[in-house]
Formats: sequence, C-alpha cells, structure tokens
Amino acid sequence: MDDAPPRPDAPPTAGPGPGVSRLEVAALAVVGLALAVGSVRALQQGWLPVGDEALVEMRVRDVPSHFPLLGVYSRFGWSHPGPAQFLSLVLPYRLFGSVGAGLLVGAMAGHALAVVAAWWVARAVDRMAGVAVLVALELVLLSVPGELVRTAWNPYVALVMGGLVVVLAWGWAERGRVAAVLLLPVGTLLVQSHIGNAPLVVGVVAVATALGLWGHRGDGQSAVPWRPAAFGAGLSAVLWIPPLVEQLTGDPGNVTRMIEDLSGSEPRVGVSAGAGLVSRFFAWHPAWVDANTLVEQIATTAARLPVWLVVPVAGAVVAVRRSDQAYVRGAVISATALVATVVAAASIKGVVFSYLLVGHRSAVAVVMAIGVVSLTRALPERLLPGTVTVGAALALVLAVLLGVQQVRADNPQAVYAPSVEAVVAAVQDADPGGRPVHMVATPDDPSRDVMAGALVRLEDGGLDVTTVASEGWRFGEHRGGDGAGAQQFKVAPPSARQELVDNGWRIVDGYQPIPADQMAEIDRLTAERERVISEGRDAPPDDPLAAARYATVQDLAAEIAAVQRGRVPVLVATRG
Repeated sequence: MDDAPPRPDAPPTAGPGPGVSRLEVAALAVVGLALAVGSVRALQQGWLPVGDEALVEMRVRDVPSHFPLLGVYSRFGWSHPGPAQFLSLVLPYRLFGSVGAGLLVGAMAGHALAVVAAWWVARAVDRMAGVAVLVALELVLLSVPGELVRTAWNPYVALVMGGLVVVLAWGWAERGRVAAVLLLPVGTLLVQSHIGNAPLVVGVVAVATALGLWGHRGDGQSAVPWRPAAFGAGLSAVLWIPPLVEQLTGDPGNVTRMIEDLSGSEPRVGVSAGAGLVSRFFAWHPAWVDANTLVEQIATTAARLPVWLVVPVAGAVVAVRRSDQAYVRGAVISATALVATVVAAASIKGVVFSYLLVGHRSAVAVVMAIGVVSLTRALPERLLPGTVTVGAALALVLAVLLGVQQVRADNPQAVYAPSVEAVVAAVQDADPGGRPVHMVATPDDPSRDVMAGALVRLEDGGLDVTTVASEGWRFGEHRGGDGAGAQQFKVAPPSARQELVDNGWRIVDGYQPIPADQMAEIDRLTAERERVISEGRDAPPDDPLAAARYATVQDLAAEIAAVQRGRVPVLVATRG
C-alpha cells in the first residue's frame, strides 16, 4: 500500500516514489513560499552590498562582457577555483534589473532548489529519508540569522548544498538517475565557490562512485544510470573550462598559486583540533543548529563530548545487523562526510573563522537524518506510516517558522548603507566632470568594505571606476589601474585625517555617526582584540591557553559591537 515504506533492496526511481502525502507537499510549498517572501522583502528593502558581497556583484555583472575565469578572491593570495557561483546568479541578477538585491533572490532560490532536490533524491531511496532530510535542512536554515539565509557571500553557497551533495552521493550510490545527473555539477559549484568544500565533495563522490559501481552485487538493484551520469559529468566538465583556460594562460596560473600556498610551511590547525571542531557538531547542544557558531568571527577548537554521534553510529549498526544494504551504503557515505569534515577543518591555516565550516553544518545534519531513519526502520512496520506523518507535520511547522524568520529579517549588512551612501554622495558632489574615478581605501579597516560598495554604486551611475592595479584580481582585472588621468578618492577612518592631509589629500566629506567618547572606546577595544588575536596566530596549535584566548576575543568583539551598533564612520578625501 502507499503508506508502506519501500523495501531496503527496492530499486530507486527517477522520482520521489509513491505515496507523497499532502503534508509533504504542503511543507515543500511553504518552504518555497517562505523563501519567496524573503525574496520579496529583500527587493522591497533594497540593498547596497559591501565588502565581499560587493565584489560578487561586480563579477556577476562582468558576465559575459568581462567573463570571469575564476571565483572570488581568497585572503591567501589566490582565487577560489571557478566562476560557477557567478554564472548561477546571472539570471536572477539580470531578471530583477541588475540590482544587488537580485543576488539575494538568487541565493534564496538556490537554497529552495537544494532543499527540494535533497528531498526528492532521498525519498527515492526511502519515504522516511525524504522527510528526515527535509526536516534537517529546514533546521539548518532556521539556525542561521535570517540575513545569512539571504546572503550572496560565497561560503554560504554551501549552507544547504553541503547537505545536498551528501544526499546526491547517497542517491548515486543507490544508482538513482536524478542523483547521477546532479552530483558532479553541484559538487563543482561547491568547490568552485569555496575550496574548503573540496574534501567533502571529493570524498563523497569517490566513495559513492565505488559503491554505485561495485556495491550492489547480488542485491537485485537496477543498472548503473550511465547516460544521466555522462550528462552530469559533461556539464561539470564545461564548468571547469574557464579555470583551465586561466591556468594555461596565467603567469603563474591560479592552480599553481594555490598549490604553492597550500604546500607552504605555515602550520594548519591539525587533526586533533579539526576533530575538536567537528566534535562540537555532535555536542549536547550541536553546533549545526547554533547560530552563535556562525556570527562569531573565530571558532574554538576545544573539543566537546560528541554525545549525538551515537545516532549515526547506532544507525549504521542497525543497518548492518538487518542487512539493510541501502542504509549500509548510507552509513558509509555518512562516515566519509564526517572524515572529510575533519580533514577540511584540520587543513585550515591561520585563524579558524567560523564561516569556513558553513557547508559542513548541513552535511552533518544529513548524516544525522540518515542515522535517525536507519534506526526507525527497525520499528514494527505498522508504526512506520505514523512516523512519516509526524515527520512531515514537523517539516510543515518548521517551514512556517522559516517564513516568519524571513518576514522579520533584514538584508545582509544593511547597517553599512548610510556609510556607502555618504561616500557615493561625496564623490558625486566633487563633480568628476566625466573623468574616470580611481578609488582606494585603508587596508584592514571597515572603510575598505564601504569603498567596495561605493565602487559598485558609482559604476551603476555610469562612471568609469577603477581601483589600484594590485587589487584587480579581486575586483576584476579591468577595474585595476594606476589612477593616471583619473580623479582619485580615498576612503578611510576618521582617525586617518591628519595622515591624509600630510600626504597631499584634500578632505571632501565624512560620515561620523559615533560620538567621540564612544569612538575612543571602540579604538581601545579594537587594539586589545588585535593584540589577543596576534598572540593566537603566533601560538602553537595545541596552545593550552587557546580556549581562554578565544573567550577573550569573543568578549571583546561583543563589547565593540555593543558600542558600535553597526555604525561605520568614514572619511572621503581626493586628489588628482
């Protein structure tokens, strides 16, 4: 009957299988509606991207006239492997009038498609698996502040697609046709967007391929779906053409720069610290549903007792004892994802920023979902339909909460908007008279993020805007220059006023929303925070004071945020 779960050895289907309940349909529809509401709100609120998101907009608008061959820049002097993220955002960006908020719509559309695809592929394996994966990915979306569901920043491409690639790997191991088409293109998107996703993608693709080709002997499964797999591989190969061209024509190529950097002598956090980071995903209060682990700038490597790891482990044991081959393969994929997560965390060098593990939140969520469903399959058969119904009802409730989250959410870094507007107005008031505008900013200061946002808006106004030649690889090579023949502008913090004057700059305008006494306190706290961070960079990975230092940095960051309240003072100067 429709409510009965598929047999463990039942072949996968092209679709989600029989018996899709109204609750499942309603939950999926409300997820889509919630993200559509978020999209409408994003467009209504308007958006002035700053920093990295401004750079993403610049590269998206470069398609196709200045076609980007690589992804966004890395702080280590190379770019992420390819332009797949930019290509995925072009359609919504152009569709909504080439405004920044179109990127937010594209990001949320990507999340929605990832959730539906994960449900579809998991349900083709098992009805309860589809519901469990849906619930898991909804929890990930709800654990994130609403503005980060909308963000177009490249690490957040993996917010739910990290989980999707694990589900697709499982579906490919089960010889599912939809998974065969999607696995490599989705994996390519993740790797090209951020190289930190490579261990997860490479690991699950390799293991799933081995399981799909050789792990079905004697179990009556369907044939390997070669044609869908070939189509997916072909699409993925096309996406790798731009970075291949860059590597062959660059001097040196991006891959060469990456290898030189990744093989350098700077120490990584190491396996023990990586395992400590991952243990927090399975702590009593798991990090994959904890928003604080995303809003914090620096993650702690201190281990926690991974109590919830018992779920996927017990699920694997049950699958082996019941000879439930689909879930044995699911357990192997899950174990691979966890090992890859440890490897990715252990490979981090320098400061361990929390955003580097964004994609692994949803990967761990899917691992938990597979473990839970493996355990439920040991229940009496008469209880299984009710279990599916309860799960679908929970998915519907979570979808409604996601809608509430998006109604209340602001756009990312909306507090920067007055600063960006002030810089744009200052440049326009200076009346470049049709001359090109050359913009620079103070390094390692929020004014640099503001400058990037202002550059985008001035380019919107039809100005020919460039920045220093050495920054062309971040902004697009055609935006790099030496400022010759252009009116030059510099964006800096108010504290740089005298230095600017001494160096021949003329102060045009400024924006100072923070009183002097509060600004002095921010400067004091910032200097102390930088001192503690510097100590951490110089300390060995197994430094016993790391946890205390981490707590100090977080306390100082909280104090700065409390005083600053998102306000960013800037000074605009000109010469030339």
